[in-house]
Amino acid sequence: MKRTVLSLALIALSVPVSAQVVECRAIPADKDTDLLESTIRIYTYEEETHSIFVEAPTNWGDTLPYLFDCSDTCDMLLVYDEEYEYSIDVTYGTVWPRLAVMETVSTIDDFEIIDTFILKDCR
Repeated sequence: MKRTVLSLALIALSVPVSAQVVECRAIPADKDTDLLESTIRIYTYEEETHSIFVEAPTNWGDTLPYLFDCSDTCDMLLVYDEEYEYSIDVTYGTVWPRLAVMETVSTIDDFEIIDTFILKDCR
């Protein structure tokens, strides 16, 4: 019995599982955007991005939450808002993320907004 418990403990310890959350300040690169300095959280599991959360205050007083699913591409689908598609792409430096580009595209007309953020103070 002791040998079985010890074997199971060694097997459990030998399988590396790494989950990580990196949080950064997201500073708008374009001064003509409605989004102010924001917070971005990048959730990874075994070195693959799982999801990205952006908390974006606006210059009209709201705070917009964006939760992107990165199973395939990092996009966000809203059941009640099928007129728009949202996506985000993060560019990495040598260690930390350094740039995020968030895109909103209308599915019914030619409306498109691209917000670029410079990522700072990542931890």
